[in-house]
Amino acid sequence: MPEKRLKSWGNNRAGELGDGTWTDFRTTATTVLGLTSAEVVKMAAGGAGAAHGHGLASLTGHTVQSWGSNGSEQLGDRTVFSDSAPGQVMKPSHATPTSLRAAPTA
Repeated sequence: MPEKRLKSWGNNRAGELGDGTWTDFRTTATTVLGLTSAEVVKMAAGGAGAAHGHGLASLTGHTVQSWGSNGSEQLGDRTVFSDSAPGQVMKPSHATPTSLRAAPTA
């Protein structure tokens, strides 16, 4: 049986689709890089406006990945650089994610 993958579509000016590209807009679903549906526990997407979207995925093993716009440090990677592919959220080693929320950013 093939692995099930997360898919996304829509605006992508800030890499918010997580497919490793900056293609402006996708009308068909594209694969989010490196994440299988078997390891994703929860997912959230957020942002206000075409260039502020971002995604979050809580994974088995209590880690969180994020991608997309990061001008307000919403990716949690201690930078302000947007990323078009999922990357590790920096969190205290003793912290365990219990919920996700991708809030609108301006």
